[in-house]
Amino acid sequence: IRSSDITVQCGDNGERSNDCVISGGLNQFKLKNIIVGVEFKGMKFEKSRGMSIFAGASRDSSAFFTDCEWSNNEGSSVITMAELNNTKTTLRHINNLAMMIALRN
Repeated sequence: IRSSDITVQCGDNGERSNDCVISGGLNQFKLKNIIVGVEFKGMKFEKSRGMSIFAGASRDSSAFFTDCEWSNNEGSSVITMAELNNTKTTLRHINNLAMMIALRN
């Protein structure tokens, strides 16, 4: 995802009970560039072999995961944050150099 104000939701109401599943793959979603207002609603993520979510956007970016569930992932992490600048990408734990991620019920 490289644009702002995008919602990826399950069904018309974005509820997990609608049973939308993203299954398999190395990375299920990549967040890049400067993005604001990206939201995932009611999604189930499973069986990722790498990182389910690779958040490689700038520190001015944000993404929200509302009523989402992760299960049976085999990779290194569910969400991996990266600091991006013009010369390199540096993997980091969640900190003030990476974009903001919020998990909500």
